[in-house]
Amino acid sequence: MGDSSLSKFLGGAILGGLLGGIIGVLMAPRAGRETREMLRSEFDHRYTDSCDALHQGQEKLKEKTDRLQEKATELSSELKNKVQDTVSDLTDTLEEKSKQVFNKIRETTSKVAD
Repeated sequence: MGDSSLSKFLGGAILGGLLGGIIGVLMAPRAGRETREMLRSEFDHRYTDSCDALHQGQEKLKEKTDRLQEKATELSSELKNKVQDTVSDLTDTLEEKSKQVFNKIRETTSKVAD
């Protein structure tokens, strides 16, 4: 089950539990005060469960965000190193080719001067 499906399922389960609990309490033959106390207790219990589920979701999101940030930093560093290596290689190649051209010019000039 994906995160979206799981969250939909949990949301539906919580809502169903709340509605079922409320209907069950309201249909039970109890005094009003006792029914209100049961409703309050059930609400508090469901509210705590919902807060816990929300907190867990926030923790998972933070963990995923942290992993993504670490991966982005790692990839950025790798890319930077590759670019620096490529620039260094190109610079070395350019210097070598420049020396070759300079030597050819010097040879040609030397031959022409002779």
